[in-house]
Amino acid sequence: MKRLSIRYFVLSALAALMAMSATAQQDFILDSENSKLLITGTSSIHDWEMEAHTFSCETTLKLNEEKVTGIGAIDLMVKVKDLESGKRIMDNKAHDALNEKQNPQIKFKLDSGDPVTISGDKAKLAGTLEVAGKTREVEVTCDFSTVNNTTFSVQGEVPLKMTDFGIEPPTAMFGTVQTGDEILVNFDFKFNKSTDQLTGISPERNNK
Repeated sequence: MKRLSIRYFVLSALAALMAMSATAQQDFILDSENSKLLITGTSSIHDWEMEAHTFSCETTLKLNEEKVTGIGAIDLMVKVKDLESGKRIMDNKAHDALNEKQNPQIKFKLDSGDPVTISGDKAKLAGTLEVAGKTREVEVTCDFSTVNNTTFSVQGEVPLKMTDFGIEPPTAMFGTVQTGDEILVNFDFKFNKSTDQLTGISPERNNK
């Protein structure tokens, strides 16, 4: 009877550890080669688009049965000089408007004090966005698509105004071409579980 009790205790402890592991926070790193970040807007002549070519993101999630059940952290960084439209003049004006020399990065960080609302494959969260040296609170609604417990993707869009960050919408041709104040940030990110975590090593988060 005593042996049965010990065996039952060991099995129960293993089951509890497996359940805790399934819902524990896990670190994921952006797969930048298979991710996309676009900024779109308007002007008095035509719509425009800029694509980010250098960006990184780390996040901490809780996954249970391949479903996102919690978000503990998000750290996103975008290099301003690598925002490109394919038109050199427009790129230079955009980089100047974003004050790239003094503020070379755009950053987003999840607000730890605010709850994250998750409903099915959708999440609504609040965070701090830093652009051109100015910070503002923004809300982000996104859609999750979980492949398995090591890979997931997330898509969404965030409407913003340049003037909210102290940015004067760029002009050209002596002011005859004017850029609209409103822009839209579109993202389609792919994430993989941290390789350190897959090998059992606890990684140190890189606070950029």
